[in-house]
Amino acid sequence: EDWISNDNFLAVLIDGKKALIGRGRKIVIFMREEHPRLGISESDSYPWQTKYWMMIGPGILYWGHDHETQKIVAYSLK
Repeated sequence: EDWISNDNFLAVLIDGKKALIGRGRKIVIFMREEHPRLGISESDSYPWQTKYWMMIGPGILYWGHDHETQKIVAYSLK
């Protein structure tokens, strides 16, 4: 529930909005603030996820088939 990094998720800012992000074969995002472009908010019971993704540069997430990108900044409480 908190916005802190743990063993499974990294606390990040996605386009300036708080989120937790995990990756593997799919990327999984739990938003902690509403993100209108992704169409998800912290009240959603399911995460946003896609298996069509890659990091195309420092802090740039490329996803889907329509050349969508999001700016991601890792956040640390340390």
